[in-house]
Formats: sequence, structure tokens, C-alpha cells
Amino acid sequence: MTTEHTITFLPSNRKVAVAPGTSLIKAARDAGLHINASCGGAGVCGKCRVIVEQGEVEGGRSEKLSAADYAAGYRQACVALVTGDLTVRIPQESGISGGVLSTAVPEKRHRARMHAFAMDSLKQEGIFEPPVEKICLELNPPSPEDNRADAGRLIQGLADQYNLHHMVASLPVLRKVRRVMREGDFLVTVTVGRPVNEKFKTYIVNIQPGCWRSRNFGLAIDIGTTTVYGQLLDLNSGIVLAEEGDYNGQISYGEDVISRIMYAEKPHGLAKMNELVVSTINGIIKRLLERAVPNTGRPTDRISVDEINSITIAANTTMTHLFLNLEPDNIRRAPYVPVSTFFPPFRASELGLDLPPHALALMFPAVSSYVGGDIVAGVMGS
Repeated sequence: MTTEHTITFLPSNRKVAVAPGTSLIKAARDAGLHINASCGGAGVCGKCRVIVEQGEVEGGRSEKLSAADYAAGYRQACVALVTGDLTVRIPQESGISGGVLSTAVPEKRHRARMHAFAMDSLKQEGIFEPPVEKICLELNPPSPEDNRADAGRLIQGLADQYNLHHMVASLPVLRKVRRVMREGDFLVTVTVGRPVNEKFKTYIVNIQPGCWRSRNFGLAIDIGTTTVYGQLLDLNSGIVLAEEGDYNGQISYGEDVISRIMYAEKPHGLAKMNELVVSTINGIIKRLLERAVPNTGRPTDRISVDEINSITIAANTTMTHLFLNLEPDNIRRAPYVPVSTFFPPFRASELGLDLPPHALALMFPAVSSYVGGDIVAGVMGS
């Protein structure tokens, strides 16, 4: 039976039990702590300096450490292996607080409003159609002369009143359409997800009793290699209701995309990269919902997660692959081929996001391995 050793990390005083032979950088990750390592723990950058205050480790010495530093207890965390109980200090320069990074979201509210006005103008001119839209629909109830199926009545109503054709009702909608129609006395709100390519169908992704068009909210997420930013928006007005940012949880495994790809190629590495970025986004979603207040003037009028209809995500090609759990291996190898540059709409819940089943996840397409959806989003935003 393998005996585990307890590692106490300072200044957080966080403890973790690990097996003998575990590297200090892995022990820190297991404890949920970040130690800078731009090489991803490959032992070449020398940034993962820690101080062993109590106990001994095997290894941990490299040409990156001077004799004076080594005598003072400094060790390179990625090559220092646990042999017993330890107390280890993560110095400021080796942790997140020691960097010059910021998760503060820049002030962009006035730009968001301008964007909303521009979209509204384009919509009126017939140039722009929102990918996810709420529509209020008043239907005639069934009668002996008109006993069509509920789904057929709904689809025909969209065609007659909004000139929407080639509609497909999703299975969750079919399962509740009978009840919802009668609860709302045949006044319903339909959420439609338009295709990103004209070859695809338009889906009815949700149906609610009554008219709820004014309650239409969405999320915008920018997955950066270092930080992840999010906004919660009123999709009718374009007004930003809340903004949040956080460090990408993957940064403990390398500061650049090549290091992340190399880690993803290890056994279970891709699953770990995916888990970390999804967890980061879910944390941002939770804080956005806690902070957001609708543009109604009533602070108590909170936004429910069930009112989120879409999440739009922009990221470079590597970050997109890691978020979607796609193997990024050949992005770093000539001739630099990604798995895909185009992504259909997904159900957000299928990607591990803490959002309702009807919420659609829309990924910005990439151009190539190193011209990603972040660049495409920037061009569209401009």
C-alpha cells in the first residue's frame, strides 16, 4: 500500500495528500494552486521556483537556480519530487499575483450599445437576422374544422405570421408543446435557432406559455490563452447587463498554445484541458447571473439561468479545440491541420456548460490553425 505525503503550500496554507514521486508542480495543481510554468512543466523555463521550508525533496535543482538560491531552499517545482511531508512556499513571482495579468473587464458598454443600434438597423434593412430569437405567436385553438396536430399548428403559425419556413421542432419542444399551448391559451413564445449555413434547417428550440419576448438574454464569451472574459446581454437591446473575467484554468499547464497542445497529447491530457476551461466558463456564468439586473429599473427582477437562450464563444483555433474536446495535435505539426474550422450550433449543456437544454452554443469559425475564431469575431465586431 502506497503511503501518501501531506504537502502544505504557503501562503495559502492549503494542504494536499500526494503519492511519493509526485512533482511539486503537480501537487500544487492537485491543490488548485497555480505555479508559473510557461513550458508547461517540461523543466526548461525555470519559472516554477518554490521554496521548500520544511522537509526534503528529490531533485529540483537546475541551471536556472544559483548556488545561493539553492542553499536558501529554492527548488524548481516541475523537477522536484515528493519523498515525505513538506511545507512549500510559492513566492509572489511564481504565482498569479506576481504577474502583470489582469482579469478586469474593459469598459465597453457604450460600444455594446452602438453595436446593438447597428444590428437593429441592419435587421430593419433585412441584412441581419439574429441567430437566436424569441417570437410571440398567437394561434387559433383546435376546432372540429381544424384539428391539426399541435406541432403542425405551431409551424404553420410561424410561416403565416413571420414568413418562417423549413422549421423543425426539437424533441424537448415536442414533449411540452401540448401543455404549453393550453397553459398560455394558445399565446406562446417560441425561441428559434437559425442555421449558420443556409443548407441547414431552422430549429424551434424552446416554447413558453404567454408572451416573453422581452425576457431574451444571451452570453458572450472570449476564451483567451491567459484569461476568459464574459458578458451577459439583453438580446433585444444589446445592452450589457454584467461583465466578468477570470484566469483560464489551463495556465498552470503552460502559458502558450504549443504547451497546451503538448499537454493535451499526454494520456488524459485533453480531458483535463477541456475540464479546466469549461470549469472556468461555468464560474464566470455563475457570477454573471449573480450580478446581472435586467434593464427594468427593478433590482429584484433577477435573471434566471433558464432565461439564457444562447452563448456565443470566440477563441483561437487551439482554445476552440480544447473547449470542444477535439484533438489539437496536428495544429502544431506541418502542414498545420486543425480538426475543423467550422462548427454547427451545439446544445450548450452537451458541452458541459451549466445552461438549460434549450440554450444554443454558437462557436465562431476559424480560418486556419493560427487564424482563429477570435480574429474572425474581431473582424465582425469592427
